[in-house]
Amino acid sequence: MAQVLLRAGADQYAATALLASAATPTDIAILPGSASKTILVTRVIVSGTKTTAGLVDVLLIKRSTANSGGTSAAMTAVPYDSTNLAATAAPLSYTANPTPGTAVGTVARAHVPIDAPASVVGNVREVFDFGANGQPIVLRGVAEGLAVNLNSVTQTGGSFAVTFEWQEI
Repeated sequence: MAQVLLRAGADQYAATALLASAATPTDIAILPGSASKTILVTRVIVSGTKTTAGLVDVLLIKRSTANSGGTSAAMTAVPYDSTNLAATAAPLSYTANPTPGTAVGTVARAHVPIDAPASVVGNVREVFDFGANGQPIVLRGVAEGLAVNLNSVTQTGGSFAVTFEWQEI
């Protein structure tokens, strides 16, 4: 995995959630922007299980307005350095679909192989790596966000892990 260089004056964070998805999930997690800092999304990691193994259509959608509603839980932002300031971005995971904000567009898409819970094959994860060889996804203001979306396709018994990594400048 390529290393993302820390931008001058940037603090780096990660947040991870394990969630049971809605039956036909839309956004299952979102990293919103901040009112006081610019957010640079460097990496998003998605894995999971569901009742019957198969491919899951995972989209990363940049939004220009905030999601509303749904059943959400705050994801804990963990600083990579104990001297970092508290994170200003507040990522959320969803177990009931929100009303999605306005889509700017799909930044990335992957068909991720997801195992059944009892599988001995091993858990496959999809790593969306931004900034390693180019510009990270930039979020300016609290209305913008980067959402992990499962395209409203039925996911029976879906349990997903989502990790966001970002820098704040």
